[in-house]
Amino acid sequence: MNTKDPELMDRIKEYISGYYREYNGLMPTITQISNAMGVVRSTAYKYLVAMDKKGMISYQDGRISIPDMGKIIVESEQVDAVGAINCGEPALDENNENTLKRYAGIDKESRKVVLEYMNQEVYPDKKILISSLICQGVLSHVIKAI
Repeated sequence: MNTKDPELMDRIKEYISGYYREYNGLMPTITQISNAMGVVRSTAYKYLVAMDKKGMISYQDGRISIPDMGKIIVESEQVDAVGAINCGEPALDENNENTLKRYAGIDKESRKVVLEYMNQEVYPDKKILISSLICQGVLSHVIKAI
């Protein structure tokens, strides 16, 4: 078995942590890690597997997490989007009413993400608390641009 460079392992873990902080809880891809470390993708993959075995990170089914994720403070703020961003059909309930929700911050007491209904006529002041929120695709790019 090839031994892995402990310094590179530490650099990879630091990169993952920094990426997590900078991109509000998102994890980098193997390609992003390999590019940042100056190694090929297969080497980055082998290091992630080795780091998982050592308990430095968790790498299961292509998903990366780090043991101290809960200790990393991800700073974010609510911003107003200008205009409409249509991403497919709106979610409708059994009465054909819009159930689209929007990010409304972090609940200070429970530390959970707050979603509020955009259709306030049907769902006045109704909020949902969730443990995690992941922005994907176009939304991530729009947020970065704002």
